[in-house]
Amino acid sequence: MPRPRSLRTALVRKLSTRPVRWWERNRFYPIKSKIAKLPPLPVCQGARFAVVVLSTPSAMVEAAWTARSLLLHLPREAGLVVVVDGSPKPDAVSQMQSMFPGCSVIQTSALVAEIKERAPFIVGLAEYHPMGRKLATILALQERYDVLFADNDVLAFKELPEILESIRNGVSRNLYLQEIGQVSGDAALFAPVHSLNLPYAGTINVGFLLIRQRSLSLPVAEKILSLSGRIATWFPDTMILSVLMELAGALPLPRSDYVISAARQFWFEPDVNYAGIRLRHFTGPVRHLLYLKGMPFLHASWK
Repeated sequence: MPRPRSLRTALVRKLSTRPVRWWERNRFYPIKSKIAKLPPLPVCQGARFAVVVLSTPSAMVEAAWTARSLLLHLPREAGLVVVVDGSPKPDAVSQMQSMFPGCSVIQTSALVAEIKERAPFIVGLAEYHPMGRKLATILALQERYDVLFADNDVLAFKELPEILESIRNGVSRNLYLQEIGQVSGDAALFAPVHSLNLPYAGTINVGFLLIRQRSLSLPVAEKILSLSGRIATWFPDTMILSVLMELAGALPLPRSDYVISAARQFWFEPDVNYAGIRLRHFTGPVRHLLYLKGMPFLHASWK
C-alpha cells in the first residue's frame, strides 16, 4: 500500500533538509564576483552624508553589493566609507576603490583609536568583542557625517522613500530597521539601562540605521558600560544603540518594506517577494539567500 502523500512529503523534507541547507550555505556562488564587472559607481569625496558599510576582510565583495544597492537609490552627492574589521588585502582595497571611485576604506582599529581618549569603556569592549568595534565604528563616524549605516548582508531592491525624505530635510529624523521580535540582551546591560531609567527602542535591529551627525551620545554609552560587567552575549551594540537612537528621537522603518524575516530558511519554505519589498537584512539563519536569491534578483534588475 503506498504511503499517504503527506507522509512521503514529510519524510523527504526530513531526510533532505540538513544536506540541502549545508549545500546552500557552503557552496560556491559565482554571482558574488559579478559585481566587479559592473560599471564603476563614483561617490562624492568629502560628502557630509555617507553610506557606511561594515565588513570583514573576507566579505568585502558582499560589502560592494550592499553599497551599490543603496547608492543607486540615494542622491549622487553621497559618500561611501567601507569599514573593515581586520586587515584587508591591498588588492581588495584597490578593487573596492575601482568599483566606487572616491570611496574610503578604513579599519575598525583606526576608529576605535579615534575615540580612545573620550570613550575608554567602549574601547575596552572593542578590545575583546567584535560588536564593540561595530559600536565604536558607528559612534566615531556619526561625529563626521550624517550616516546611513549597513551591515554587509543588507540589500536594497527599490526606492527608499523614508530615507530620502529624511536626507532631503537634513536628516530630520534618525531611522532604524525593525527586528522580528523585541530587543534581547545581556542582563549586564539591561540592569544599568533600567537603573538609569533610560528609554530604548524595543524593536531595533542595528544592521541598518540612518543617523544624523552627532545625534548619538558617547557619554551615555560610556555611562551604561561603566555600570556593566564583561559582556557575554553577542549583541551588546544593539542594547547600547537602542538607547542612543531612542534618545535621539529615532523612528522605526515599516516592517513590510524593510524586512527581516526567516522566510525560506529551509528549501521547502516560500521566500519573500523581492519585487514587493524595499530592503532585506539577510540575517544568520537566511544568510545563504543573500547569494541564492538577493544578488541574482538585483543583478538581473541592473542589466
